[in-house]
Amino acid sequence: MLNVLSGPAANKAMDQTPAGPSRPATCVRTPRYAAIAEERLVVLRDDVSLLEGIESELAVHREDMTRVQKEFEDRVVSDAPRTIEKRVAELIDWLVDQDFRQWQAVTLLGAPDVGSFHSERAHLIESIGREAARVVETYDHRREAETIAEHARVAVTTAAADFPPS
Repeated sequence: MLNVLSGPAANKAMDQTPAGPSRPATCVRTPRYAAIAEERLVVLRDDVSLLEGIESELAVHREDMTRVQKEFEDRVVSDAPRTIEKRVAELIDWLVDQDFRQWQAVTLLGAPDVGSFHSERAHLIESIGREAARVVETYDHRREAETIAEHARVAVTTAAADFPPS
């Protein structure tokens, strides 16, 4: 905090300050200048108090954002790999079902070469499974959480900027 002298302490300090570049010998203390100086000291004290309040609010905001990011990671992003794996499994099942229906339709028509269906089906399942495993293994949930949290912060800041102060 700013340490400012006022009243008798300021007068004593001024009396003890030798004349020089910072205090000309012709410096005269008058009630007018003392009142101006006191007013400015009050403003400075208020400014310091305001800055301390702002710093305190910023600290609370930082703590809140850290907590929100952790909650976001725990609730939203932590489940992402399992959700992706589940969706990929559903997609594989759908693709296999579609292939099977097509195979049935072709065999009912009496097509001579339907034996490759099983090998193509196995190859399809294997390649989709490999790709799904690669996606799940390379997924960085912390980076994704940070990206989503940053987008949320920007959205909140933008929304707050759109509202006029009350």
